[in-house]
Amino acid sequence: VLDSPFIVHLLGFTRTPLLSIITEHFDTSLHDLLPPEETPEWPPITDLLIAFQITKAVCHMHSRGVFHLNLKPSNILIQQTDNQGMFRVKVSDFGLSSLSSEVRRIESTPKFMSPEAIESMRSNESFSASKCDVYGLGLLFFCLSKMNATPGWKNPSPLDNLLPSKSKKGMRWNGLITSCCDPDPEKRPSAKEVERILAKMIRGLGLLDEKRLQEFSLNRPSPSQSSTQLSTSFRLPWTEIDP
Repeated sequence: VLDSPFIVHLLGFTRTPLLSIITEHFDTSLHDLLPPEETPEWPPITDLLIAFQITKAVCHMHSRGVFHLNLKPSNILIQQTDNQGMFRVKVSDFGLSSLSSEVRRIESTPKFMSPEAIESMRSNESFSASKCDVYGLGLLFFCLSKMNATPGWKNPSPLDNLLPSKSKKGMRWNGLITSCCDPDPEKRPSAKEVERILAKMIRGLGLLDEKRLQEFSLNRPSPSQSSTQLSTSFRLPWTEIDP
């Protein structure tokens, strides 16, 4: 049973007229918050809190032997908390999830598939489900960093090079994104290691209250506060992973 504040809760199911499951419903997803046009960025701490909460959800899944295999912005729902103006993420859509640590031929959204998942469509070879989820985390972080719901690629074909291009944001977590999206699954960190790194980055900003990690603000800075000012005032300690 998955029981995390950052995972959509199962409320029940019906057998008639069709077998259906009933879950929590939320109208907004991360995809909705990351429009393709240029928009003012929210405070950098929001990116880290969103990334941390998604990673906490994935760590909980993996601890219960569940692998999502379809992490993307449209599957990250946004819930308003009891505190006005504060939100948390809810990972949803387990239609492609697996209870097996080795999987093959997962047909997900191509731009959010790991290299080994795409290769498996041709070779039918199995690959690590947990490392596939970590790749998905890296792409979600990249979308947050770029403030865009679709990752960009260095080459036209994702099979040529699936590493995302460098973030346009002045945040020093490119090393984490690059590590999670390493083409070699064996070189990617575990979800638990990603959680540890993000927690250290957040602590580096002085946010130590465990309750504060449970929610985030989506308030955007005023027009007078430029993204340049944000990036110069935001410096993360980086020691765990080489950029």
